[in-house]
Amino acid sequence: MSRTRRRRSWCERRNYSPVDIKAYGDILKGENANFEEDVTMNISARNLLAGKVTTVRKGAINAEVDLSLDSGETIAAVITNASLEEMGIKEGMETFALVKAPLVIITKGNTGLKFSARNVLLGTVKKIEQGSVNAEISIQLQGSGIITSIITKGSVAAMALQEGDQVSAIFKASSVILAVKA
Repeated sequence: MSRTRRRRSWCERRNYSPVDIKAYGDILKGENANFEEDVTMNISARNLLAGKVTTVRKGAINAEVDLSLDSGETIAAVITNASLEEMGIKEGMETFALVKAPLVIITKGNTGLKFSARNVLLGTVKKIEQGSVNAEISIQLQGSGIITSIITKGSVAAMALQEGDQVSAIFKASSVILAVKA
């Protein structure tokens, strides 16, 4: 039995769905994808932090990218070298860091601990919105901006977390998605 192999598009090789293709339209332009010319991106990641690339350290497979936020805080991201090249990320470039809220861990007060997670942003709990299982925590960062975390109601109770509390928002460099203007 002979089979004819169809060449898969760039998007299919990376397992993007049609929804992803539309969402990432500007990034994918010119890569054999079919989508509208003018794309407005809606994202599900609650945290979108604007910054400027300060350092790019390229490894064998991945690159470490440091961003300086307008507020002075630094965020580290780990992306593949292929993504680094495809997006044209270089020092001095305006870049956006996206982090999904469930990936942001919260610690209360100054723990005096060092974490293996590269990103530790200090702030104050601005708002706690309780759900039936989880709570959404909005944190006003020390510099400027807000970062949101989703944690269990049990964690809120165990930490006795309240609006006005000093906290740290912690997330791994590999949890950061970088985006650039096309």
